[in-house]
Amino acid sequence: MPLPEQTLAELSRLAREDEALEQRLPPELSTPISAEKTAALVGAIHGKLGARTRRRNFLAAGGAVAAMAAGVALFFTAGREGAPLPLYEARVEGGQQSERSSAPHSEVLRLRAGSKLRFELRPQSDYPEPVHARVQLLGAGKDLELDEQRSAAGALKLEALLPASLPERGEIVVTVEGASSSQGTQQFSWPFERSP
Repeated sequence: MPLPEQTLAELSRLAREDEALEQRLPPELSTPISAEKTAALVGAIHGKLGARTRRRNFLAAGGAVAAMAAGVALFFTAGREGAPLPLYEARVEGGQQSERSSAPHSEVLRLRAGSKLRFELRPQSDYPEPVHARVQLLGAGKDLELDEQRSAAGALKLEALLPASLPERGEIVVTVEGASSSQGTQQFSWPFERSP
């Protein structure tokens, strides 16, 4: 902490510098501003502040409108589910026979291990929504790997290779599902027997 004598010396030095600075200033800077000039300066400052405030209010209102539009779009699209899955007709080829139906099957398919099965699934009406299909071999307890083709109308062509370890008896189940669970599913099943 400086001594009181040092503080007084510093203050007197600053006062001398202020007097020297004041003498070097142009006279128009040392004279008081007139009332008209003061009013003009204050008006100019308020005008700039008002323009900024108006611009901010405009941007805030634009942002609010955009947020409301996004909310409305989200409201109408978030709850929207795709069209319900139409009824499909199924046809299976491969093994030793082919069969066509739109209902579960009671006739037993005769299948050879390692052979290919081909399924054609056609909707009764065009269905442009995405669909997924899977083929399960219930006797073996697993899904079969598929080659899948889909038409613009929603028809599916599936090709599956039966495993070499095909059980003696079982059931083949084909499931068609809409992209969303609320669109529905449809299953086709065929009992089968392994043929030599």
